[in-house]
Amino acid sequence: MLNKDGSALQTTYSGHNTHGSIEKINDQWYAFYHRAPRGFGNARQPMVAPVTVEWDEKPVAEGGKVSIRAYDPYAPNNQWTAKDSQGREYKGAEVTSEGFHIYGLDPYQYYSAGYACYLSNYGTQQDSWDIWDNNMTITNVENNHIIGFKYIGFGGLKKAQKGLKPFDGTKPGNQTAINLFLTPKTDKAFKIAIWLDGPWDNATWKGKKIGEISVPANAAQSLTAFKADVSAFVDNLDKKHALFLVAESNEAGPLFDLAGFGFSARKKPLTYPTVPTVTIQADGKALELPIVPVRSTNQNGLVGYDLYEATCTLPAGTTTPPTIAASASDKVVKISVKQASSTKENAIVTFDYRGVVKTYHIVFSAPQ
Repeated sequence: MLNKDGSALQTTYSGHNTHGSIEKINDQWYAFYHRAPRGFGNARQPMVAPVTVEWDEKPVAEGGKVSIRAYDPYAPNNQWTAKDSQGREYKGAEVTSEGFHIYGLDPYQYYSAGYACYLSNYGTQQDSWDIWDNNMTITNVENNHIIGFKYIGFGGLKKAQKGLKPFDGTKPGNQTAINLFLTPKTDKAFKIAIWLDGPWDNATWKGKKIGEISVPANAAQSLTAFKADVSAFVDNLDKKHALFLVAESNEAGPLFDLAGFGFSARKKPLTYPTVPTVTIQADGKALELPIVPVRSTNQNGLVGYDLYEATCTLPAGTTTPPTIAASASDKVVKISVKQASSTKENAIVTFDYRGVVKTYHIVFSAPQ
């Protein structure tokens, strides 16, 4: 995308690649790629973007070629491009927050901060390990940091197209408000400016500030919902528009962690999608459960993030394994416990939340 004054093109995220993957789905071509949060080469976030594919019938040896360009259903000729004032142009797939939702994201849903496609500080995007919780937090946001999401489908989608279901956009009278779910990390006051179309009000971007969230001094440093009324600007929009969040403070250092965002309306409240928590006890004593699952290695051959390993330290001289029990904060979770027959075996606990299963192996160890 363009830089602030349009004099150059700039990347909007850390490195990514396509591995040469394109596919036609529901009469629409898509390019598949992954990006690496924080630029860490072993991190992988799968991505997809719409493209157009055109080719001639000539052999390559005779100058035949295939042209792959970014697709935008609302752009002239359905082709998106970024061109700076020096004439340099990027025509490839656009890095967006949409995935398959090429008419824009439904505004009245919750989205993880991990959907961000523009980060002024690449190092703030964290990984997601919890298979129940589709969240990738953006951490340690500081003054002047910019977080961008492209695009929000304020105009809605009136009928099903390209495999996508219709959804309602904004309209007059909805009293649309933006909701940010964040954790303050300072005892000082700060603000978050809400920008539409671009983070700068200049001839290049034509961005517009549509709202502001003020976080007061000494705010609780826990996940909190903050809301700002933006209805005067978005309740009459059509098509899709980019959204940018700009942190503002007179203080140096981290201001907040962003968990996610979404829009609410007069008859459409928005709540944070809290997932169940689980506990495991050995003879009635709660075990410390790991946050991160067992990592994949060439030796263990794991390909998922559903296996956890917890350690239960036994009192000296223990010859029989303790009784393992488990519970969850939501009764929807189905729990299964396989007791160990000896201290040399693992006890196994599974938690099934709406068909997605986490497995915990309880390893017994002697005191150090």
